[in-house]
Amino acid sequence: METLKNKSGINIASAELLLKQPYANPSVHCSYYAAFQYLVFTVCKARNITKDELSQEIRSDSGKHSHNYPIQLIVSRARDIKAIDLAKFRRKITDLKALRETADYELQNVDYPTAEQALKDAADLIEQFKLIV
Repeated sequence: METLKNKSGINIASAELLLKQPYANPSVHCSYYAAFQYLVFTVCKARNITKDELSQEIRSDSGKHSHNYPIQLIVSRARDIKAIDLAKFRRKITDLKALRETADYELQNVDYPTAEQALKDAADLIEQFKLIV
């Protein structure tokens, strides 16, 4: 499980390095995965399950999407944390996910200020995930 936490840190560092080039699209990719990997780490730790068990839950129900399901779980957990503004929290996660999809799959490029904001949002989400466990 610590591997996901470590990968998250590596992705934050990678996003920072990519922004210096400036490579906005891959920076957004790394920012999203930094947040997502820490999110999965948080979900597993909060539920006291392994990453394999979470993956099995997702595979056992064809209606569950590999990214949406953990996001739904973390939003449910965040409801009980008074220090988290749930609407902003949910919006940051979904916006970052949508931006990563644009950066990875669309013909348009993400601009530098947007990529910089994605990195800030990922770091902010990670700090909020830490409040959950």
